[in-house]
Amino acid sequence: ASFDCLEEDMEADDDLRQRRATKLQAVPVVRAFTERFLGGDEDLAAEHERAFRVVMRESVRNSMIVAFQRLELWPPTPTAPGITDDDYAYQDLTASIEAVAQRVYNDDVRRLMTIPRDEAVGPEQQLAMTAA
Repeated sequence: ASFDCLEEDMEADDDLRQRRATKLQAVPVVRAFTERFLGGDEDLAAEHERAFRVVMRESVRNSMIVAFQRLELWPPTPTAPGITDDDYAYQDLTASIEAVAQRVYNDDVRRLMTIPRDEAVGPEQQLAMTAA
């Protein structure tokens, strides 16, 4: 009979104990945060609103990219007339769908160009992940 599974069980128990200890350590901070949030702390409410906007802006942008891929507008070919490479104003939905797709694409290229070599994501994506 092998005792390998007993060793794995002990490691799992250690992980479980560590997670429980970490959660217990966080309880006072979570309670204080909850009291501030439910108590109407203006600074916390403002930060919550900023985070919400960042997450929503990134969600809409990602949804637009998926929609343009399904519509075969990603990448835009040919490029939309009158839209320069430095035009990132994809929030302007009064423009044609081709122009919006081009602007989102331009923004995507800009973001890819700003990812530091030793990082997996760029600053805007990192902000959105942190806000979420």
